[in-house]
Amino acid sequence: MARQLRWWIVTSVGACLVIAIAYLPPRPMPLLGQRFFRVFQTFEPPTPYRLRVQELARRYRITSFELRMREYGEAMRPELERRRALELPGPTVYFADPGSLSDSARSLVRTMLGTAWSQLGLRTSKISVGVVVDVVFDRPPGGESPGHMPAANAFLLPDSTNRATCLAYVPIIYWGRPGVLTQAHPAPSRELTELLRNGLGTCGYFAAFGAPGHDIGRWLESRHYEFALDPWGLVVPPESTRAGSLLDEDKPWFWSFVYRYQPGAVECMAGHADACRRTALARGNGDLVPVVSAERQWSKPPSLAGADRYFADLVADIRPERFSRFWNSELPVDTALAMAMRMPVGEWTRRWQATIVPPIRLGPAAPFSATPLATLLGVAAVVLVMRTATRRQVR
Repeated sequence: MARQLRWWIVTSVGACLVIAIAYLPPRPMPLLGQRFFRVFQTFEPPTPYRLRVQELARRYRITSFELRMREYGEAMRPELERRRALELPGPTVYFADPGSLSDSARSLVRTMLGTAWSQLGLRTSKISVGVVVDVVFDRPPGGESPGHMPAANAFLLPDSTNRATCLAYVPIIYWGRPGVLTQAHPAPSRELTELLRNGLGTCGYFAAFGAPGHDIGRWLESRHYEFALDPWGLVVPPESTRAGSLLDEDKPWFWSFVYRYQPGAVECMAGHADACRRTALARGNGDLVPVVSAERQWSKPPSLAGADRYFADLVADIRPERFSRFWNSELPVDTALAMAMRMPVGEWTRRWQATIVPPIRLGPAAPFSATPLATLLGVAAVVLVMRTATRRQVR
């Protein structure tokens, strides 16, 4: 009798354990992903002193970059004024290191930027655009290259000191590999075309639509124009956007990067329209500086997946004429944006986010493959209890 009781207890505990494994929510990251990212989890949180040092270093880089860009702007001023007086379309191109490229390579860059300007439908504009092209080769640390120059597109937006000029910084980086522009007879490439077109970025919005309305401008400044980093008209496959955001469902690090986003952004990925609206219309608490950079900041949680394409996809959806009415509107942001979208902001953002990241499921839920297994185990447990009860003998 004791042996049968022990066997019954072991079987019951084993069945409960299997059912628990089947019904408990899945791990946020597979075991392989946990081992892969364990090295990042060993870092201790930064101390207040270290955070203060990082903030001071960030301010120094912003100020140094702004100073360097204003120097470039002074060098471009005669050409900018000439093109503005003659109403010549297209950006003014300035090479940070003209000796690094041949005449044919510089001519190719100017031609490709002029083509990108035309493809965006830009003509003469009240706000002139100057593009600083910096071709970076293998410059050693501590060399002539200033360490405060970003490794991605950056923009010095119009401000109170210069309301009629927007400057874009476009780095073309060749680390240990030959580039298109270094060839004897350079020819256009798809990578270079997209790089130069994205280099117009935020300045393209100012050139096309002018200065934004007061409330809309304050909203965009507080978010550092993160929605207006990519120009419109360039079709980007969702797969490339997911890869750039590291949000590929088939990769082991998918959930790890999902939880790097702000809580409202994660809710938006799950298809909650209210969370999409709150996240899209939220105002940042950062400094209001005229410098905007597309460089990824790993210490700052992203707001929305693919946020740099938000306005680009919006322009493609509602057309530039309607977007211009929103951009120049003096209405509150939520009202102007809903009027341009012709639907609630949260609903449009939810649909847009679903094109970038397939809707995820939040909360405890058993995977579909585990549900039949758990059901079979439950049925087997019930049958086993019934058979044991029918064979029970009372003495």
